[in-house]
Amino acid sequence: MGGAQAALGMVALLVLPYFEPEQDDHGVRGPLFGLLPAPVLVPVFLVLLATLLALCVTKPAGYVGEVVARRSGREGAGFRAAVGLAALVPIAALAALPVCGLAEAPYPQIWAALAGAGVLPLTAAAFFRHRGTSERKRVTGTAVVAGAVLALLVAVGVVAAAGQEPYRAPVLDRAGYVATWSGDGTRLVLAADGTVRAEGVVLAEGEAAARCSGPGTWRLAEPGADGGGGRQSVAVTLTGCPGIATQGGTRDGVWDGTWQITGTAEAPELFRILGDPDENPPELLDRTS
Repeated sequence: MGGAQAALGMVALLVLPYFEPEQDDHGVRGPLFGLLPAPVLVPVFLVLLATLLALCVTKPAGYVGEVVARRSGREGAGFRAAVGLAALVPIAALAALPVCGLAEAPYPQIWAALAGAGVLPLTAAAFFRHRGTSERKRVTGTAVVAGAVLALLVAVGVVAAAGQEPYRAPVLDRAGYVATWSGDGTRLVLAADGTVRAEGVVLAEGEAAARCSGPGTWRLAEPGADGGGGRQSVAVTLTGCPGIATQGGTRDGVWDGTWQITGTAEAPELFRILGDPDENPPELLDRTS
């Protein structure tokens, strides 16, 4: 069972996210995607994960099938395959735990993908063994079958990706921002006259970071302004805050910060990221009134 079979499982993992609902990555793509172009990164990632799948899922399941068949005296290819396929379930369950931790993906989805990755290699190997095919031809034949399905999965992934619209942040008029936004211990009351009443605004990253409550002003910044990227943002200025290094800096107790829009037009949210985006999740504020 070689890398081609394991690559089949990798493609399954790549295809499945295209069927996920639209999600906002909050402008964080991760360090590798920022340093390496996709034509370089994807093949390298494919080979590495394909190798891990072969070593951690497919080969262990096949080995279990061989050991059980040898000890039970039932050397038939069908019996080996059945035992190996049954072994995929607990083996994939264990392998899915670290994958979910790294990918932050739903556990059932990853479990099913890893288990499904081994079905075709084990079945194809059993078929060629049943026909009495030599070891070399069996590996080659299994790789050819896996490669054919691999091409099919790639085609499905491309079609699914082409048919799905990428996430687009909602665009609200100014009146849509005149509301109370709260979450993570922070509360912003944005008034129509451009004033804001803030409660519990975190001034810097860290568990012991100071919070500021008090009056200030706000304004709506269109996409591309005030660090909002390709989405609208709310620029907030508060007075009476401690003079410490913060997002936007302070000047004589004046604090400047920016929240960007996310969510949907029906359920918008404001977010900002303090410090390292790989370590700190976005601070989300829901429109509550």
